[in-house]
Amino acid sequence: MLNRTKIITDLYNSINFCKNKEKFIISITGEWGSGKTTILNIVKEKLDKEKFIIIDDFDIWKYSNEKSLIYGIVDEILKKININFSSLRINEIVNGCLGILSSRMDIKLKYISSGNKMIEKLKIIVNNYLEKNDQRILLIIDNLERTNSNNILIVLKAISTVLGMERFIYVLSYDEEEMKSIFEEKLKINYDYVEKIIQLPLRIPEISREKINKISSKCLKNLLSYYGEDNTKIEKYVTGFEVFGKNIKDLRGLKRKINSIVNTCFFGINDLNKNDYFIMEIINQENHKLYIQIKENRRFFASEDVSKMHGEYIWDQVSFNEEATKYFDDLFNIDENKKYKKILEIIFPNVKKYNKDRKNNERVQFEYEGNNIIVSKDNEKYRDSIMNRRIYNARFFDLYFTKDENEFIEIMQEIEKFIKWNNKNEYQTYEIEEKLEKILYLYNGINQKEILEIFEFYIKYIEKNKYSILKYLIDNQQYIRGKSSLFEFVDAERRAQIICSKIIEILSKEEAIKISQKIENDYKNVYFISNILYFLNSDKEYNKKDNSEEVVNLINESYKILIENIFNNNINIYSTENYSRHNIWCIMKDERIKKILEFIDKYTVFKFLSDFITESIGTYGYGYGFDIKNFKEITTYEFIDDILNKTDLNKISKIEKMIHKIYNESKINEEFCIYREEYIDLGKI
Repeated sequence: MLNRTKIITDLYNSINFCKNKEKFIISITGEWGSGKTTILNIVKEKLDKEKFIIIDDFDIWKYSNEKSLIYGIVDEILKKININFSSLRINEIVNGCLGILSSRMDIKLKYISSGNKMIEKLKIIVNNYLEKNDQRILLIIDNLERTNSNNILIVLKAISTVLGMERFIYVLSYDEEEMKSIFEEKLKINYDYVEKIIQLPLRIPEISREKINKISSKCLKNLLSYYGEDNTKIEKYVTGFEVFGKNIKDLRGLKRKINSIVNTCFFGINDLNKNDYFIMEIINQENHKLYIQIKENRRFFASEDVSKMHGEYIWDQVSFNEEATKYFDDLFNIDENKKYKKILEIIFPNVKKYNKDRKNNERVQFEYEGNNIIVSKDNEKYRDSIMNRRIYNARFFDLYFTKDENEFIEIMQEIEKFIKWNNKNEYQTYEIEEKLEKILYLYNGINQKEILEIFEFYIKYIEKNKYSILKYLIDNQQYIRGKSSLFEFVDAERRAQIICSKIIEILSKEEAIKISQKIENDYKNVYFISNILYFLNSDKEYNKKDNSEEVVNLINESYKILIENIFNNNINIYSTENYSRHNIWCIMKDERIKKILEFIDKYTVFKFLSDFITESIGTYGYGYGFDIKNFKEITTYEFIDDILNKTDLNKISKIEKMIHKIYNESKINEEFCIYREEYIDLGKI
């Protein structure tokens, strides 16, 4: 892509087909980051290792003075041809070189005579070795301009004179502009001096902006593909690629940017969405002010779960839409921010909607404007926002800026661990229950509904032990608690019922038979099971599966048997082992319902009454009323009052007192509602 083939070929041919016995000095020059080292590495790989002794690990910048530098070069040459000179003899050679090369007269007089004979001996030994083995030495000095100016000069003098031995090819790599500056400003020597020493100059051409953008884009596509992004969707990041490559000047700059942005997003443990993270890191580096704007204005960018996370429920959609439209108008009226509109719509649905719908002076409808009518969610978009930890979901928004984790990440990690563990083998029921309990009670301070909502998204990944998971949820339904303070959300109990219905859809026939046998006599969970069936029968997805319709029919039949068994076996649904609130609702319309009254006494009367208490959430808090119509179809106030008169009301519990108060109020006012700030869970009776 860089069109480097010509310079690689020229350098390779110049080295490989060099026939003269004299020294040969080649320079390869180019700007910092232009790829000189890469080109040298490619050429080295192509060379015949039997024909060339390559000295390429000579780090010139680690030598602090002229003497140590010459010693280092001589020592490297001798090591490569396996000739053992003592350090004393090498020192004699080095001193001789310094005597010849130094511009100082005192050094010349001190060393020139003692080292000359050893230098000549070295040349003869090295040349004989190379001639006998039909080899050449290729000595590469990379980044020559990185060492101090005196060392640069001594190297050039040495290789052109005392160390300019037969069958030696020197390749010097450096930034020519930097080298000119060193010679003219520090050494005060005309740069022609270098050009006279170099026998073959090769220059790497500059990379055009178009070429850098193309390479940058290609690298990023490869990286995103490598890190798991669907190849068919990578094109949506083209705008991000353009921003990414905007300020890259050379390939080394590209590498540095990949290290600082791409690798931090995709390498190692990172539970956030890698592509959202990638785009935010680009913006962080290229337009930090915009990055801070996004961070500080979550309410306009986070479009899912804002209310449940931060209590920022939008009651006035019109005002919010006006405010949000103005905010985005102001944000994208800044020229520097306009460049980011397309890339931001990849990760923020609100920006995408703004880009699509902003026309004239009309406000954009980010939120539906319909007298507070709640529109059902785009389930796929919402599911994606959670399962893929998208930045536009308020659960995860802040984490993209803090680089931290929160309880939602931990919940997902625990569920994923459970699914992975569960799918490995068959386990004892108690082992599965212990694992599930750990998940459901992971956080005391977080609504179980949130945990169950996430768990629902993972159901399709459950491969084994589905019966045990289903049985646990049904048997422990009375411990699942968590009422939402907003009326449009499904509470924890309903969420558990939905989960159970979805698990039933994926049961094998053998598992379905086991659960149906359980249902037929599961008197404690009648109401819970009835709601499972409601969701199961309203979900027509099961018709698409091989055996799901048969399974669903089997469960429906088992539920009918359960209801019959309640009456045929004279079951007391208010006994301790059978009671769950609202079980009576499932038999309310049965003509045999009044048989239940046989079991109503001072021990069960408050459980019975709690089944007729209605609950609501409104402006003034949690409201409690009484279902007088259904109550009167089963019994009378006189019947219940007679039982209550036999009860010591001074010894009843707080919940029972609440039930008694509501019951008494219903006698006076059929339309009443008692409001409380805190929710009273009547199921705990």
